[in-house]
Amino acid sequence: MKKENKQFVKDLAYFSSIGFQVSFSVIIGFFLGQYLDKKFGTDPWLMYVCLVMGIAAAVRNVLLAIKRLKKL
Repeated sequence: MKKENKQFVKDLAYFSSIGFQVSFSVIIGFFLGQYLDKKFGTDPWLMYVCLVMGIAAAVRNVLLAIKRLKKL
């Protein structure tokens, strides 16, 4: 396989995984917050905090992908 094609396949795999990265960040933040709320009895505050952190991680991943796309 040509070097160009290998790089294209790598980039395609990376950018196609962004949807999973975004959704998993938000889902993990949500469920981690729910777990901590049940453990410490702070319902629903830790869920909100962890959810916001998950959304922030998702936004960071998207911004990194955009930065990588600009380098191409």
